[in-house]
Amino acid sequence: MSGSSLTIGLRIFGALKSDVLSVRLLPNERLNIEALSDRYKVSLSPLREALVKLSATGLVVATDRKGYRVAGLSRADLRDIGHTRRHLERAALTDAMKHGDDEWEANIAGALHVLSKATQFEAGRPVYSLDWEKRHKAFHRSLVIACGSPRLMTMWENIFDQGIRYRQIAQALGLDHGDSAAEHAELFDLVTARKVKPAIECMEAHVGVAVRILIDTMDEEMVKCAGRVAALSGADTGRNTEAFA
Repeated sequence: MSGSSLTIGLRIFGALKSDVLSVRLLPNERLNIEALSDRYKVSLSPLREALVKLSATGLVVATDRKGYRVAGLSRADLRDIGHTRRHLERAALTDAMKHGDDEWEANIAGALHVLSKATQFEAGRPVYSLDWEKRHKAFHRSLVIACGSPRLMTMWENIFDQGIRYRQIAQALGLDHGDSAAEHAELFDLVTARKVKPAIECMEAHVGVAVRILIDTMDEEMVKCAGRVAALSGADTGRNTEAFA
């Protein structure tokens, strides 16, 4: 593959992923490849390659007619995402605290600072734009990257991304996530102090808050409504137009 083709493929993959995560492409929406080609101004070949790559992450699903649709949302799926992320992050965080060095600690501090600069508020509530989501993921990734396992990190990144759509839905519904900034600061303190048991407990509580809030309030009609609100919000405000590769 030429450098130009690779660049196009990465751009389309990032654009598709952003539109799925920000719910501009709605849960269970059928993906018409000709319409997507027109939407992203790209030929069919790199678009098909991007869809194949995205299907490996679980964000889109191949159908029995050689097409694709956006993966659906459900309480059971969210519960499974939360459960799986806690298991993966428990293992990765434990190993990271064993093996991390001074540079690892400095990178965590830097990622937390960058995340804090992205937090915006509307009517007293935090706004989770895709810029914030990217920085949020970078912070959590900095915590676990020193685990030393590329396979574990790949699984962790995929499951982390699965949760982003639910956070975007929660934002559209106006649900309160609690004080995530304070939780991030506490995670930083515990992890860099290598306090393994309290750090794991803090991480599990942090992950569990949003899962419990959504599971308690979510039903099919709310997901459909929130998906449309989030899609319109992203289209109208431009808050969520950044590529999330």
